[in-house]
Amino acid sequence: MSTSSVSTAAGSQFRARAAALGLSALMAMAGVIAAAGAGAGSVAAPPPSGLHAPIRAFEWPTDGSPNDALFSLQTNLTTIGVPAAWTRTTGTPGVIVAVLDSGIDAAGLDFAGRLVPGFNALTGVADTTTDFGPTNDDHGHGTHVSGTIAAAANDGVGIAGVAPGVSIMPVKVLDETGTGDFGDLIAGLDWAIAMAPASCP
Repeated sequence: MSTSSVSTAAGSQFRARAAALGLSALMAMAGVIAAAGAGAGSVAAPPPSGLHAPIRAFEWPTDGSPNDALFSLQTNLTTIGVPAAWTRTTGTPGVIVAVLDSGIDAAGLDFAGRLVPGFNALTGVADTTTDFGPTNDDHGHGTHVSGTIAAAANDGVGIAGVAPGVSIMPVKVLDETGTGDFGDLIAGLDWAIAMAPASCP
């Protein structure tokens, strides 16, 4: 099954449950789908081997620990085995994670060169490659979540994301108060699914 068909299936399941779930539970599910990348279907796949096995990230520390100033405070990453995973791969910009939240601070250095134009479901306006104003984060939560997923690592500043090599597609479904509704959430999800094939290299 292709990544796009798995993503579409995950999106359909997501929308089917929208009416039965509260917004906070739905947002949590969106995070799970986004973090999984290809959705639940990828969990059952056998570990890659041979030419498809992941390799060590270029110039990554051999112990898996980056030099980010606040990495020592990120004790949760060690608990879930992230530093060990980093010795195999830190992700690649070709993997695009759509984050349905309050947007993103596109000026933040932690995402430089790894942002894919997103969409503001509240206004119906999409970003362009030169203007991320539509998905500007006026609440802060979307930037926080995006940083947890993909903040640049081993750059001597800030934190390290779980997958610091992947790209982020911000989809703004929450306003400046951090709230939204099901309609905007579904519109944002549909937009991200529709754009994913075109965004992938």
